[in-house]
Amino acid sequence: MTHRRFRSRRLAFAVATAGLLGVMFAPVHAHAMQACYSDPIVLLSNGQTVDLSAQIADSSADVTSVSYILTLPTHVTPTQVVYTGGAFAGKEHFTYKNRGDTTRVYGSSTVLTTATAGIGLTAQSRVTGVYGQAQASASGEAGQNLAISVTQN
Repeated sequence: MTHRRFRSRRLAFAVATAGLLGVMFAPVHAHAMQACYSDPIVLLSNGQTVDLSAQIADSSADVTSVSYILTLPTHVTPTQVVYTGGAFAGKEHFTYKNRGDTTRVYGSSTVLTTATAGIGLTAQSRVTGVYGQAQASASGEAGQNLAISVTQN
């Protein structure tokens, strides 16, 4: 009887171990929640660089578009917009407008459009150049206009 008990306990241990290993090494499905990044970089005529970014709590396949509007001081214009491509190639849209004054205040507006409602995101604007670096961020959901203002002193 002792030999039988030992064999059944060893079999139970082997089955339990195999089950735990199966759970630990199970594949992660493509639709699992993940963070995606969108980040066009805008070079400006005054020598400053603006990095607009959005951290999106969704798969890139669910994202329809990411729209950015950059508000610049008077007489400052984008000289180049660099899209980082990847999963958001063709989904990022950029426009700009001028404010009407010359202060070093840079505004941005980010709107995410997704097939699924309620997707969270954090938008960030970082301005760097001869006046140093300044940044700000805002969080919300798809469909909301996330407005950010960054001032360089």
